Amino acid sequence: MVHTVRKMRGNKGVYYLVDRKTGKSPSITLWASEQDLQATEQDANRVRAQSAQAGGRTIVSVERFEVAVAETDAS
Repeated sequence: MVHTVRKMRGNKGVYYLVDRKTGKSPSITLWASEQDLQATEQDANRVRAQSAQAGGRTIVSVERFEVAVAETDAS
């Protein structure tokens, strides 16, 4: 999934999170613009469904948020 998403137009990053106790595994994708997000919507839906099926998981929800503040440690 990660490599496929990273190749999509405007993708700026992917976080795939796992809670090993509960089995929950949300993912976060970052996009250069809302237009890039919208342009990749169909491909993202396909990748999401394939990834869930391959891992025996269920997609509970898909939500979209705007990044208001971003700060990372470069070290």
